[in-house]
Amino acid sequence: MPKLPSYLHLNSLTARLSILLLLLMAIGFAALIWGFGTERTQLIRDQIVDEKLTQLESLQAQLKDSGTLDHQQLRRLGMQQQVVLVPVERRPEIGHVPVNPRIREVVSMVRERLGADTEVRMGMWRDEPIMWVKIKLQEQLYWAGMRVRSPQAPFAKPLLWGAAGLMLLLIASAVFFAGRMLRPLQDLDVAMHKMAQGERVAQLPSTGVAEVRRIAERFNHMSKSLAELENERALMLAGISHDMRTPLARLRLQVEMASLSAVEKTEIGSELDELETHLSQFIEFARLSNIQKVDKELLDTGELLRELAQLMRKRGRECTLALTPAPAVLANRLLLKRALENLLENAYRYSDEHPVVLRLEYHDKVVDMQVIDQGPGIAAEKVALMKQAFTRGNSARGGVAGTGLGLAIVERIAQLHAAKFELGPSETSTGQNPGTKASLQFAQ
Repeated sequence: MPKLPSYLHLNSLTARLSILLLLLMAIGFAALIWGFGTERTQLIRDQIVDEKLTQLESLQAQLKDSGTLDHQQLRRLGMQQQVVLVPVERRPEIGHVPVNPRIREVVSMVRERLGADTEVRMGMWRDEPIMWVKIKLQEQLYWAGMRVRSPQAPFAKPLLWGAAGLMLLLIASAVFFAGRMLRPLQDLDVAMHKMAQGERVAQLPSTGVAEVRRIAERFNHMSKSLAELENERALMLAGISHDMRTPLARLRLQVEMASLSAVEKTEIGSELDELETHLSQFIEFARLSNIQKVDKELLDTGELLRELAQLMRKRGRECTLALTPAPAVLANRLLLKRALENLLENAYRYSDEHPVVLRLEYHDKVVDMQVIDQGPGIAAEKVALMKQAFTRGNSARGGVAGTGLGLAIVERIAQLHAAKFELGPSETSTGQNPGTKASLQFAQ
């Protein structure tokens, strides 16, 4: 099933604002229909009363012109006016007092026109509702029965279809305008997510309502300041690292020419090698901070991991391979190799040179390259911190010294490849330590 966009989720601001607008429109629409129905029902009640009273008045007018009539003649005259006449002496009680509120309103209107003491009953005549009104004709009392229809105004189908169409139009309009109003916030959300992933974002347009414009302007100012700070830091690191290369080379030459034993020269050389490694990391981090796109090619990840395992063995380190078939990934070979080398160096450093496992898995259309060690592990709450520049693992990974850039470089390389870099406990550790599993995941 396709995943819904985030702005369509019920907990999103767009969805909730749309629902609020729909509720308000539905309430207004319902009130409009109710008012229209009430007014139409009142008009029908007035029409019924006028119609029935007109029938009675017409009957009385014809009686004046016809003189005295017997009961049969009177009845036929009533039928001409669609009025059923029943002598009261024959049926003293007929029908029942109306209980329907709408019919009672019609009865009240009839009494207002004919007099408050007029008796009105409701009943059935030949399976049709009929209203009986007691009137005096030729000095005799009669029940005058007239068929009535319900005063409740039925809604015609065209009106219902029109109302449904209008409601659908209002729904579409509410969703559209809510989306337009909140689009700047959605753009801001996307930009903040990219910034959290270490990407540089373009300036956001200052559109929308005043509050949203102010947020966009402040975000633009913040992102610009952070970008300038990052550029200054990268420039400073590159400059310092480059300037220290020449004194470092002179120092190596002086050590070689000094009257020192072979052991002392080796120890000093190791210290200088470590210092040069740190400088290289500074330069690499500065370089990666200033690029947003790299050249990529299809790489056989299994071949790359076998090459790295062979390299580690040449350096006298034990490295175990656990490879499963996986498709090629689109990546920059040098950068991906550098990231995996950083993870391997990190693993050996913190696991006291114990064997490290290089594992390749393919699951859920994700190529997963893993480096697994037997070190002290990393606390879950410190994983995000360890990926930041200049964060050392002193408290998290046993106090081993370093520049604090190794994992930050891996994270930056993962970002440049739209890959995921994850750190977690090892699931296969055989020692007392929990171990660490570092993985680079490439979605296919």
